[in-house]
Amino acid sequence: MAGMLRDPLVRWLALIYGAVWVIAAISPLDRGDWLLENLLVIAFVPVLPLTYARFQFSRTSYVLIFLFLVMHAYAAHYTYSLTPFCFWLQGQLGETRNHFDRIVHFGFGLLLTFPLREVGVRVLGLRSGWSYAVPALVILGISGAYEIVAEGHAARAGGLARVARAQRRGRRGTSAGTDFMTSA
Repeated sequence: MAGMLRDPLVRWLALIYGAVWVIAAISPLDRGDWLLENLLVIAFVPVLPLTYARFQFSRTSYVLIFLFLVMHAYAAHYTYSLTPFCFWLQGQLGETRNHFDRIVHFGFGLLLTFPLREVGVRVLGLRSGWSYAVPALVILGISGAYEIVAEGHAARAGGLARVARAQRRGRRGTSAGTDFMTSA
């Protein structure tokens, strides 16, 4: 980890993100939803310093990872659909649906495809079209798996988690049998 922090840019990104994450972890709107949203962060972020001696991302990749993680920390604190930015955006667009989750999901693909491509090229030896296809497929797979888990959590947890999922889809609330996971 000490090697990773020698790069001033990476050091500042790590310090700023650490502060953002700690602040976002203080009194989130729904602790259970916050924990679910942060499972991948808790699993993934420690891998960066642990593998730094063998694999360093480019500085561009570290910035892209940082940008996504900050967006995600903000969104997870407010359960995505209840972010102040969400309500502002809804007012500006005149929409009833919360589009903030779409922005962060788009950011997940946009901001993390480049770092995944670096891993594919430098570790897996991917070349040509495969170096673009594999990261995109990994992003799609992770996104799909996350949505299945999140929908299951919302269906089982009820309360704020369920209302938040419904609001993301533009519904005011849910009733029995209207969600995929509850109708089965």
